[in-house]
Amino acid sequence: MKRTSLILSLLLAAVWSHAQTDLDTIQVSASRTSTPLRLALKSLDLLPRQDLEDSPSSTLGDVLEQITSLDLRHRGPMDIQVDPGIRGGTFDQTLILINGVKMTDPQTGHHQMNLPVSPGNLSHVEILETGGSRIYGPNAFSGAIHLHTLTSGPDRLRVSVHGGSYGLASVSVLGQLNTGKWFSMIHVDAARSDGYRPNTDFQQGNAWLQTGFIEGNRQLLIQGGTNAKAFGAQDFYSSRYAEQFEATRTTMVSARYSGGSSWRYMVQCFARQHNDRFELFREGDRYYTYQSAGFFAKDNGEVAVFVPGVTEDWNFYRGHNYHRTRVYGGEASLAHTWGAAGTTSIGVEIREEQILSNVLGKVLDEPVDVPGEVRGEYLRQDARTNLSAFVEHGVELRRWRVNGGLLINDNSAFGTDLLPGLDIGYLMSPEMMVYASADRSFRFPTFTDLYYNLGWSKRSTDLQPEYSINLELGVRATQGSHAWRMAGFRRDGRELIDWVQWKPDSLQAENLTRVIMTGVTLGWTWTSPFSWMDKLTAGYTGMWAESEGPAVPSLYVLDQLRHKLMILARHSLGKWGATWVVNIQDRAGDYVDFPTGLRTCYETIFLVDLRVDYTLKWGQLFIAGCNLLDREYVDRGNVLQPGLWLQGGITVDMKR
Repeated sequence: MKRTSLILSLLLAAVWSHAQTDLDTIQVSASRTSTPLRLALKSLDLLPRQDLEDSPSSTLGDVLEQITSLDLRHRGPMDIQVDPGIRGGTFDQTLILINGVKMTDPQTGHHQMNLPVSPGNLSHVEILETGGSRIYGPNAFSGAIHLHTLTSGPDRLRVSVHGGSYGLASVSVLGQLNTGKWFSMIHVDAARSDGYRPNTDFQQGNAWLQTGFIEGNRQLLIQGGTNAKAFGAQDFYSSRYAEQFEATRTTMVSARYSGGSSWRYMVQCFARQHNDRFELFREGDRYYTYQSAGFFAKDNGEVAVFVPGVTEDWNFYRGHNYHRTRVYGGEASLAHTWGAAGTTSIGVEIREEQILSNVLGKVLDEPVDVPGEVRGEYLRQDARTNLSAFVEHGVELRRWRVNGGLLINDNSAFGTDLLPGLDIGYLMSPEMMVYASADRSFRFPTFTDLYYNLGWSKRSTDLQPEYSINLELGVRATQGSHAWRMAGFRRDGRELIDWVQWKPDSLQAENLTRVIMTGVTLGWTWTSPFSWMDKLTAGYTGMWAESEGPAVPSLYVLDQLRHKLMILARHSLGKWGATWVVNIQDRAGDYVDFPTGLRTCYETIFLVDLRVDYTLKWGQLFIAGCNLLDREYVDRGNVLQPGLWLQGGITVDMKR
């Protein structure tokens, strides 16, 4: 009762919103048909192009920290691995899209942020802060992050070079060319670092190419890209075997064509492949090397074993994990406006998900060699096909907006599900919208959830999908130079999948937890009339969890952010500019500290970032500092994050 009263009182307070100055200029995907953000009937937040450029950090995961409904759990810097959660959801419950193409990896949600794009080639980012399975299908359990790349702008060549602490070096090249109705873009970037502590060195690179045209109602978009990473993964998945290493590669391609006036149509096809090599004991000159006897050892004689002192054959680490996932499919939709009766949309999608692995899946009849690996073989495989169809109808009745729909989903592994939803809004004035939404969302177990069986982790092949009922009530408004929003939400998650520690030396994925997440999101943006201040933004999200399930330790479901407060200020004075970001996070849950074995509560995080830039006719100079107070903290238990990280660089931007 106290929590309900608190939420109601907050909803009646005069509070604020993030980056809502683009309420009319940017179309968002709050339903099957795009709409101006001002009229969206769900909670959405937005990062426009200017916010991406002004951020103290150059990586997507750090830029997204400006959104208070997002929980970005970093295992390494510079987006080496970051797990995004929305309103207390886990990384597996968050869907990421690039220009409408789902980037879900069926092996594990840890790979969702292995993306071939970066803030440098994005036009804006929209964040759906509530369940979106009716709109996006499976895995938009708690929401979605939708990345939109640049499709307009002048002909240009932009080159950025910067360096920083811990041997950081980075280069980025962006080219845009417009020829009549056609537009094209190529973006390439690369970065490396020696690491901020032992075994945190990394190398990574992106390449992105897109082309298409816009002619009246017709639009073609062809896009493709690749992302490659290789990094020391100190303590990432286990502190017992701390010296880990991982190398990943994502490749994707898609094509979309849309058009029509009275009857609007869209067809799209897509394909994505992800390769992953995980070394529980890092192989290399300063680490472990492969021995002719079939095991790994260091030069000092230390042998890679799971349990020290045991010499039986099963205890020796014999080789690395190799995984290759492929996802491909297509979708089509049709929409028609019936005058005052509203707009109806229908559509279908088919999606195939496959995995080859040496540890995940069902046993292959014959091993398959891993390309480029001397000792690697795929020994297992699995696949599943997903078919979905939707219908949605929206209508405007004077000041009222109503949108409802149903997704019918059939999966070859998990059967048929119905995912309904209803959104209602009331336009109190041209500047203020009150809205409410309700929907049912779900996600499938990953192949890791189903099959991983190594060391302490035990497979659970009988896992079933998890489900949520999402309810929210909110308001967004603008008044002069101020924009604000507030929303209260409740997500009732059932049959939640989590890795549970039944015994001190055992982890197993189970459908066993019901968690009700209740909370509030608030925000405010002030566009300043003063020459020395461009804007000031503040936001807050608070959540309270109620759990029904066995009182045993688990990894992911019950260590959500309880409170997140963000303050951003952008100053300018002539050619000089500065951006401050203050981020305060208070997390629920605890973790087992290594090596003491004590359960340790997460400490409150207080971070301050700053960017100072100087703009010239031909480009920009900048210096930036992340974690200016040099705080020691963890986002995930035992994985220590960097302290103060300084960067500086130059951008040359040639336009015509």
